[in-house]
Amino acid sequence: MGTPTHLEIALFGTASLLIALASGATRIELNSAQSYSSAGTTPDEAPVRDAVSTLQSWQKTHGINIPLRIMIRPTSRSFVYPPDEIDVMIDSIRTLGHCLRPGTDDGFVFGVLHDEQGVLSVDEEANKRLVHLASKMGLKCVFHRACDGILGERAQETLEAIRRCGFDGVLTAGGPHGGAVAQAERLREVRGIAADLGLELIVGGGVRSGNVQTLTGALTGGRGRLWFHSACLMVGEEGSERVDEEEIRGIRGYLQS
Repeated sequence: MGTPTHLEIALFGTASLLIALASGATRIELNSAQSYSSAGTTPDEAPVRDAVSTLQSWQKTHGINIPLRIMIRPTSRSFVYPPDEIDVMIDSIRTLGHCLRPGTDDGFVFGVLHDEQGVLSVDEEANKRLVHLASKMGLKCVFHRACDGILGERAQETLEAIRRCGFDGVLTAGGPHGGAVAQAERLREVRGIAADLGLELIVGGGVRSGNVQTLTGALTGGRGRLWFHSACLMVGEEGSERVDEEEIRGIRGYLQS
């Protein structure tokens, strides 16, 4: 791959946290319980504190720091937020940021878009406010898949705007047309741009053990920090947000090989 490749697991609540850790997750994205179908929303303070406590115990026992990233998304309606919802996001970062561990790669995942007569773009003013607040607390920020719909032919412009906002990375399937596998070649382009800008690329959108080889093959030889992102949920359990440990082991095993 040219650079180390890691696996971030998206959790919806903390019920599967220990399973994810034992199966090989190297970073955790935490969302509220029962929000998978909405692509994740902001968790409450209690599960964040529970997650941090579990991760601290894991580090003490295993000597491995597993970073925690918290989804900041007050609603699943849109990525274009009115001022009152931006205020909610600010309050969430302030509150949940005090639960996290500065300097350990902990942080947040969010993204605010601007709608100008139906044309979407990165809302630099709003994102800069949120990133600045998190950075003052010593915490990292990733722009999430809100950018998928605007990457398209505007990948350079969009990623430059994300970098100007101060984000450390970007989570994306590569564009608006399906999941990561369907856009593997576009992801190769996105990876190059992200590397030039100093952005970590987190590839998400239908990543599973059965297709990770295709994705890594498309990204072979690329530059920059690379992660894969998956919920790894159990297949055939409708409505379940329980992770499949064998699925995590399958992806992680391939990345390690």
